[in-house]
Amino acid sequence: GEIPPPKKISRSTKATEIVLYFIEMKTIEDKTSTCKDISISLLNNQNNQLSKSSAQRYRHTLDFNFKPPKIKQFLNEKQIESRLIFSNSIKAHKIDTNKFVFSDESRFCRTKDGIWKWYRKDDNSYDIYDKKNKFENGIMVFGAIGFNYKSKLIVCEKTVDEIEYRRLINESGIENDLNSIYPDHSYIFMQDGAPAHTSFSTILFLIKRFNLLKMWPANSPDLNPIENLWGSYQKNSNT
Repeated sequence: GEIPPPKKISRSTKATEIVLYFIEMKTIEDKTSTCKDISISLLNNQNNQLSKSSAQRYRHTLDFNFKPPKIKQFLNEKQIESRLIFSNSIKAHKIDTNKFVFSDESRFCRTKDGIWKWYRKDDNSYDIYDKKNKFENGIMVFGAIGFNYKSKLIVCEKTVDEIEYRRLINESGIENDLNSIYPDHSYIFMQDGAPAHTSFSTILFLIKRFNLLKMWPANSPDLNPIENLWGSYQKNSNT
């Protein structure tokens, strides 16, 4: 005396696996392909109809996400050779990289970069704009990090030349800090190749105080972990 509910019609598991495999291969082949491209390609090659929304859902099922590309440091041939020489030197001398102390300066501005907003084509309301100055107010900060160590952050008072750089080193107190943390001066102080860091007077100043890593390959911020620290500060900072 009752009308039974209709049976649920489910897609073939095997067919779904074929579709997932096809989408995975096409996405790997061309990571800029749209969901519409996937749908058309599936129809042409597999004679299987798939909506754009389903293609997007399947891509998420396969752990693909549509995001800006990762940044990889561009290196010319000379820079590549320099990095290889540097790396082989570290290996050949069996230098303990846990003893590296990485230093750097970074600029912080009050405005945030890269904020996207939702608005229509002809929208002209005040909140769709970001006010920007030609030269944004900001500060330059010096710091250093090592294994179980971080220095004080010192604000630069002017453009970082060799005199200002030496002032930053002195006021940070890293000489006394490192000598108390690392026995027998076993740390290795790292800096990049900025002119203020590598002038004759600065090098003399540093080698009297630190075990200085005198050679650092050019265009190699990816080798310096403090760059990631600056990036996280800049991303999360409200100032």
